Parts: sequence; structure tokens; C-alpha cells
Amino acid sequence: MRNRARWLGLATLAFSLACASAPMPTEQIARAKAAVDQAEAAGAPEHAALEMKNAREKIGTAEKLARERDEVGARRAAEQAEVDALLAVAKARRAKAQASAEELQDTMRAMQEEMVHGTR
Repeated sequence: MRNRARWLGLATLAFSLACASAPMPTEQIARAKAAVDQAEAAGAPEHAALEMKNAREKIGTAEKLARERDEVGARRAAEQAEVDALLAVAKARRAKAQASAEELQDTMRAMQEEMVHGTR
């Protein structure tokens, strides 16, 4: 009877420890991958190559750590990958906006020159 109670206690302890561990960060890794996809669509490989490289490497690290059952490290790497990808999106959008603004300024200068030369 004592042996049975001991095994029941050990089983309960093992179950409690298993439930207490953090879940694998599969959702976080998926969000990081989605952010990389969004960055690619925004033109980040051209405008934020370093951030894209960092994001991809960190996703690889997150997946490796998840396979090794390092939930905390995997989650941290996935979160960093997502941040890098979002930074890449912001840089790409900024570069595109800046290019559009420069194009608009060039157009306005050309129109002003045309107006000046056209009135003489």
C-alpha cells in the first residue's frame, strides 16, 4: 500500500511538472514567419536586407530551439525575429515613401519650370 501511494505521488508530481512547463511557441514562430512574408511583400529585401537576414536567421534559431524543447529560448528568438521583420517593413515603407516624395518634388519642379518658361 505504501509503495502504491509513493508511485501515485510521483506520478502526480511528474504530471504537475509537465503541465507547468511553458507551451511550445508555435504560434509565435508562425507570427514571425507571417511578419517576414509581410516584409517581403513590402519590398524589405531591397530596402532592409540586414533586418530581413536577421529575421530569417532568428526564425531558424527559434525552430531549432523548439526542436530541442527550449521553449523560453525559442519564444525569445521568435519574438526577436518578428521585431526584425516589422522593422524591415517600416524601413521598406519609409524608403518607398521617400522615393515617392522625391518623385513628386521632381514633378513639381518640372511644372514650375514649364510655367516660368511658358509665360515668357
